[in-house]
Amino acid sequence: TNMNTFWRHGVYVGLAAKAIATRTNCINTERLFVVGLLHDIGRLTINARFSEIAEATIFKAAGDEQKLVLAEQETLGFDHAYLGALMLENWNMPKATCDAIRYHHQPGAAKVTPVEASILFAADRLANYSGTGSFSETVAEQDDIPTDIKSIIELPADFDHDELLEEVDMQFVETIYL
Repeated sequence: TNMNTFWRHGVYVGLAAKAIATRTNCINTERLFVVGLLHDIGRLTINARFSEIAEATIFKAAGDEQKLVLAEQETLGFDHAYLGALMLENWNMPKATCDAIRYHHQPGAAKVTPVEASILFAADRLANYSGTGSFSETVAEQDDIPTDIKSIIELPADFDHDELLEEVDMQFVETIYL
């Protein structure tokens, strides 16, 4: 995918993470925006260093980022979340940021910030379903947030995907185009 898609996805995930964090009384919603913005930074390096592999794994994923992670692990021996966390650790970013990014595809394994990693997972899932903020040209088929993730985040019972996506779509347009 091109740089434009990468940054659009990052901005969308950041806005969605912030919106989810707001609904769960998370203390630092701005930090979640930044973590969302940076969550796929490892993909930039994979795209730059292994462009053919990057293209093949994105094609194979067909809009499903969990499939992308598996394809990256199969082909490269690591995935973009792992690589991104290593890069950010190298830049002396906070441990909480690195941990959330490292485990945003498997939040249950997060050691420092399982809540932030879970919010990032949910925001990523919603972004890929939205079409506006998808990581690739292919839109994910479903946006369900697994029950275990919902309980870690403590999403309210009346959480409304569509309402959140509408809000994030408006903020996204304001952020990107205005």
